[in-house]
Parts: sequence; C-alpha cells; structure tokens
Amino acid sequence: MTFFDPMCGWCYGATPLIEVLQANPVIELVMHPGGMIPGRAIEESFRRHILQADSRIAAMTGAKFGERYQAKVSGHEPLILDSYQTALAVVVAQEIAGKGFAMLKAIQSAHFIDGKDTSDLAILQQLAVDLGQGEAEWEKAIAKTKLRLTEIISSSQALMQKLQVRGFPTLLIEKTNQWVTLDHAAFYGHQTGWRDYIAKALGA
Repeated sequence: MTFFDPMCGWCYGATPLIEVLQANPVIELVMHPGGMIPGRAIEESFRRHILQADSRIAAMTGAKFGERYQAKVSGHEPLILDSYQTALAVVVAQEIAGKGFAMLKAIQSAHFIDGKDTSDLAILQQLAVDLGQGEAEWEKAIAKTKLRLTEIISSSQALMQKLQVRGFPTLLIEKTNQWVTLDHAAFYGHQTGWRDYIAKALGA
C-alpha cells in the first residue's frame, strides 16, 4: 500500500521503488491519494521551496527534472498545482483499466519533465488516451468519480491517521494482519538493495 500525491517531488523520486512493488507478483499495490495541494496558484516562497527540494530529490534519487518544468517553477507566470484533479485521473485509470500506477507515472512525466499543466483535465484525458483509454468512457468515468473524490481523499487521510503515518510517499506492506512501514528512503537510487529488503520484509 502506498500513500502518494502526484504533485509530490519525493513521490516522483520514489517511483522506481514503487515499480519494484508493482512488479512483485506477491504484492497487490493499493494506492491512496493524499490530497496534498488543492488546486491553487503557488506563491513565490513555495516556488523557492520546491526548487530547493527538487535539487535534494535529484541528488538523492537520481530523478530528472526537465528544463521546461524548472523554467515554469522558477518563472513569473502563474503556477497552478492540483493534487485533486491528478488524483482523480489516477483513481479513474485504476478503476476502469487497472492502470492507476501507469497514469501516475504519466502525470509525473508530464509535470516534472515536460512542464505541462496537469491541473487541466484535457491534458489528463490525453494521457489516458495515450495509455489506451477510450475518450467517451474516460469522460463518463471522470464525471462520475469526481462526485466522490473528496470522500476518497478524506478516507485516505483518515487511514493515514489511523495507521499513524504522515508524509508522502509512505509505503507499507501487510504481514500477519499488521501493517509494516517500509523504510524506502534508505534505498533511493538502490533498486537491487530495495528488492532484497522487500523480500526480507515478506519473509521470502
């Protein structure tokens, strides 16, 4: 299980580690969106914070941040970040095609590499189409799921409180009916060691 946010740079840096979980046949990857940033324009101080964090993320994880993205964050044009619209796209992609993680990666690439406005539902729809989703079914599912998106995110946040975890990403596995938090931060950029760690955590 992972608590994530599409607009979170650390989640982007952890994507290769989550890919290992996704590829493990023993693990069912369940994704819970956290709703970190309700859609809004980002102020100057937060822009500086993002750029500083991105520098650390790149150094620790090897994640690449595209020139268009960096120019957008460091520029003076309005910068809108929206965890809700992007979470909506991930949830819908999972519910109708089992492609939630693929959609998350597509959103991360569009945002952190290409600097696209992922608060725009038209851009998110194009990502879905690129993943093989039909436009009509996508639009219908978006409209339906949007009505319960706040409830979905609130449930994720309540579950985080219940499990006493905070921050994105948080990765956990269920073992003998208990949830165990994985120390993913120790394995940024070290997928082989991460695989071994997961195998031990599963008791393999």
